[in-house]
Amino acid sequence: QPFFGNDSGFTGFHYPPADTARVPVDGMVELKLKIDVTGNLQEINVVSEEPPFLGFGDAALSDFKNAKFIPAFRDGKPVACEVTLPVFYKAAGF
Repeated sequence: QPFFGNDSGFTGFHYPPADTARVPVDGMVELKLKIDVTGNLQEINVVSEEPPFLGFGDAALSDFKNAKFIPAFRDGKPVACEVTLPVFYKAAGF
């Protein structure tokens, strides 16, 4: 689970580059995240992005690359995990 707040490293969602922003296009990116026992992001990859080639994947990588997460727990103890996170972008102002 993403951790939001002053210490989270999450800077908010950023719509893809200005060229794309002129067209009212919504986007969805699926990220695969590897999170360690302390909630630090160890690896992040784009699994898919729709529509492709419009910068949504790069935007999602940039948005989450410094994010801090609440780690997964098993038997009451934090554990490393892999998760798939859908990220949705909505065109604003159109």
